[in-house]
Amino acid sequence: MLTSIEELARHVVGDDRNTVSQCRKLIAWIYAEFEWSSTDYQRRTVEEILNRRAGNCAEQARLLKSLLQALGVETRDIAEINIQPPWPERGRRAKRMAEERGPAASVFGYQHNDHRWLEVYDGSSGLWFPADATLGICGHQEWLAARMGFGPRPESGKDMIVPIMVFVMDAADQVQEDRTDYYLISLFTQYVEDVVPAGGLLRDWSRVIRALAQGGKRAFAGVESFFPYGEQVQHALDVYRAIERQCQ
Repeated sequence: MLTSIEELARHVVGDDRNTVSQCRKLIAWIYAEFEWSSTDYQRRTVEEILNRRAGNCAEQARLLKSLLQALGVETRDIAEINIQPPWPERGRRAKRMAEERGPAASVFGYQHNDHRWLEVYDGSSGLWFPADATLGICGHQEWLAARMGFGPRPESGKDMIVPIMVFVMDAADQVQEDRTDYYLISLFTQYVEDVVPAGGLLRDWSRVIRALAQGGKRAFAGVESFFPYGEQVQHALDVYRAIERQCQ
């Protein structure tokens, strides 16, 4: 019987010492063994998440972080907001929570939602790479295809149309570093540059994404509601769909 997080992590990765493949094996194990569960706002320990064999994105990210850290791998917490299909009930629930808890609850709403994953440090390359236990993806190419690409998407992320901001979060769940430009502009531009000309739609995309990221920072800080950005969220979606049409 496995009695510690370190034993479990080493059992899953075996003799593998490569950070990327270790991470990929741990993600595959979580993806196979755990069910996604909606947020119930309970704070569980890693052991409780393990015993439950279920969790929301934040809980699955916390478990992956614990397993990687047990192997001596450095990680950092990521929060994003992504565009979703409109859902009035989510919008009503978000407004109730914002009234009770303040503007930070506005990071989810009628046409957007928040999502949690990790960045993992690869000492061999000196780069941080994305790792999402909930969606079963690891590495930049998998992330781009699953989160911003125009082909098949993971079933568990089918409602996540496209991210509109990406932040590194600190221990107090406040924005520590803005990674929006890196993921949503630089990497996305590289992904579509053979089809979509520089300027035009990509310039519009960059402009609206940067504006949304500034609003998202203030929402996560609890100083401004993100709800008034609804029209800009729709504009970002319109531009993304226009880029998608050019790539088909």
